[in-house]
Amino acid sequence: STDNLVVSALLVIVWVVITGALHLDGLADTADAWLGSHGDRSRALEIMKDPACGPAGVVSIVSLLLLKFAAIYAVVDSENYIILIIAPALARSMPLLLFMTIPYLRQDGIATEMVKELKNQPVIPVVLVVSILVIVVSGVTGVWILLAIAGLFWLVRRKMQQWLGGITGDTAGAMIEFSEAIILFVAAAV
Repeated sequence: STDNLVVSALLVIVWVVITGALHLDGLADTADAWLGSHGDRSRALEIMKDPACGPAGVVSIVSLLLLKFAAIYAVVDSENYIILIIAPALARSMPLLLFMTIPYLRQDGIATEMVKELKNQPVIPVVLVVSILVIVVSGVTGVWILLAIAGLFWLVRRKMQQWLGGITGDTAGAMIEFSEAIILFVAAAV
């Protein structure tokens, strides 16, 4: 319905405004670095520090927002509103796992202090509790979401390790955006 189209568009805009587009910026910087570095680690890190957004960054943002919009529309249309809470909550737990399992590459990055503090936090138990809650509130859909997000985590972690030898705040932001999109897509498809 037209109402659901408007609601879906507004939800995408609200999510962007709430985060200040920080994670979308990380996605754009990661996409620019991926294509522009030609596999050169130091060049990739240099590109990610550049505040300009290149064509790969623009295309990645537009593509991701279109995917999110379509998936949110399907979720809203099916009245599966709990997914609109699950997606941002679960997506934000993925970078925490990345920070705990591979090196953070910036000594002066936005996440430097957070990464130091994470070593003393119960990240794994929190992620497990969130995962259990996802299944409790979403049932079979929750199981599919967790399988998809686990696969995404494995793939992104592996690629970041191969490409950069770790992660940056930009790649963590990209992980959040990828995670939200895959969660919404799976919820819409199941």
